[in-house]
Formats: sequence, structure tokens, C-alpha cells
Amino acid sequence: MSAMPKTSPLNKTDNRRLWATFSRAIGAELRDLETIKGATGLEHPALAIAVDDKNKRVIIFSAEQNARIAALMQGDVQATMPDVNVLICRPVTVDLGAIVRGFFPPSAEATVNISALMQRLTDFNQMDSESQTKALEIATQTHLRNPLMALAHAPIPALVQLTDVLQQARFLDWNRIITAFKDTVGTPVSLEALRRFDTIEVDRQHGVCAVPLYEFEENDWELFFSGKRIDDAQRRLQELNIYQYFFPSPDQLALGLAEKGVNSPSQIVDIVRDAPAMGHPLGSTELVPATTQLPELLDQLGERGYVLDGEHGVEITEMGRTTRTLIRFRPREGLITKMLNRFNLNANINASLNASVTPKDFV
Repeated sequence: MSAMPKTSPLNKTDNRRLWATFSRAIGAELRDLETIKGATGLEHPALAIAVDDKNKRVIIFSAEQNARIAALMQGDVQATMPDVNVLICRPVTVDLGAIVRGFFPPSAEATVNISALMQRLTDFNQMDSESQTKALEIATQTHLRNPLMALAHAPIPALVQLTDVLQQARFLDWNRIITAFKDTVGTPVSLEALRRFDTIEVDRQHGVCAVPLYEFEENDWELFFSGKRIDDAQRRLQELNIYQYFFPSPDQLALGLAEKGVNSPSQIVDIVRDAPAMGHPLGSTELVPATTQLPELLDQLGERGYVLDGEHGVEITEMGRTTRTLIRFRPREGLITKMLNRFNLNANINASLNASVTPKDFV
């Protein structure tokens, strides 16, 4: 196994190299900016800012630990740039829910015994330094390995990372934990709420592209800090279902819209067609032939068993749902939510314009 890159403490060059590789992998170039002003006059801090001149879009790597704030920043900055599209990425270093799911299989109850845990810590403190080192090496080979690497190597302010972790930790039963520390019987503490927690769900709900750095492996850090092998970086972002947020597959986009309840064939095609205008040029198809034109998209998906013509229009099949399961919770999903929000907003505006509005409607 190759050695980890020496990235701690990080300097400005290290920061730029990571985000520059990421940016070039999605067709953008990093700019030497750390803040960007919105229409409100607020200066928004950013980890990095990249520009894709070809596709007329600005990509901001947000320094916000909160996805909702990151989404509000997008709207604020977008208002100052009517001729380009502003896209927001929010890097995340730790997913406590994923760690719990890694340690406890679905069939097992997610509980810990605080007394037993404290005894292990006591035993650890009584070890000699060599034994402690070996114990730590064993521990970091588990599901903690990637998050620990992300915490150590991600060029993200420590306060942002700490705040994010604390927000996730609210799903722990702290009253039970405090009681368990005083309990000598060894009452188990449930981690079920944390196991069900999805740290990037809010990002997807607000159309933000989460960047799960906690899924980066050792080779990934070497790759992105190298500033080279851009094609390899692009392939890795595709494997992590991040790249498809910026260059969505039209067939997967159509399938996702059908699952979300868009039943009209013409509406599905129109929404997919609008993706480039929103800053998301269409990428390669994944489920149907590459030569498939947009008007033929649903027919091709139907022929392959992903959708069918139902009583109320386009309906997704069981095969389609199974396919969606593989990507429904991935960063690329934020685009579907973003497009649906835009579609629903336009529909509501059109309905309001066509409706007869009186002062009573506002009382």
C-alpha cells in the first residue's frame, strides 16, 4: 500500500491542488477567490470557486456546514449572475450514520454498552506505547478509516467539520448516555436513530451537490492531491455518483422523474431538455443506447422494462425502482430535486397568473 500524501498541516497550495483536480474533472478551472458576494451584499465564504466558461457556470465549494445555508447562498449569488448558472457543492467529511451502519448489519440491533466501552478505554490506557499503536492501527482499518482520513486531510476549517459532526450527534440519546455513564449495570444505549440518519439527505432536498469525502479512500487522496491524471479523477467522481450531478445521464434523469411522480411523457422530456439551461449539460446514457434522442427516451426505457404506460401516464416498474435504489441516495440525486423544484415553481407561477387573485387571498 502506498504512503499517504503529506497534507497535514495543509497549506494554500494543497487546498488549491485538491479543488483544482476536482474542478478540472468536471470541466472547470479554479479561480483565486475565497469569498463571493451575493445580491444581499453578503460576502459568502468558500473553500474554492471554479468557473466553467464553456457551459457558463460557476461552481462554489461551500464552506458552510449546513446544507440549507448553502442552498440560500446559491440563490443569493445566482441573483448577481443572470447570464451564468451557479452550482453549489458542499464537502462533507463525516457521516456518523454510515459509521454506525458499517459496524452493525441490518439484522443486528445497533446498541453499545457504555460500561464495556469505558473498560476498553481503561485497558487501552494501561497498555504500553507499542501495544497502543497496534490497537489504533487495528481500529483505523475498520469503518473509521475513511472518515479519519477525511478529517485529517480535507482542506476544510476545523470549526466547520466540528459543527457538522455535532449536528449529526444530536440523533444520539444523550440523556441515556449520561445515565449509562453513572450506571454500573451496563445498560445498553441505542444508536438506531443515528443509524437511520442520512447526513446528505438535506443536500439532496435542496438541490446541493454533497461531496462525501468520507468515502474517499487512500488512493483517492493521492489522486486528487497530485493535480494530475484528470481522466482518473473524473472516473472516480463517476463511481461516487458525483460527476453525474454536473453531467446527468438523460435516461437516469427521466427514470428519476417518473419515480418522483411526473407522469406526463411531455413534461418528463421537457424537464430533461431544460437541464443544460440550468447549468447541467446532458452526459452519456446509462440504460439505453447512446444514440437515443430525447423524444425516444421513454419508449426506449419502456422497451427495456424500466417504465410502462399506466392508467395515469408514465409509471416506473419494479425493475426501474431497483435501478433507482443504486443511486437514489447518492449526490447526483440533488439535481432531480433541483429540477423538480424549478418545475413546480414555474407551474405554481403559471397557475397564479391564470387565476383570479383578490386581496382576500392574502388574508
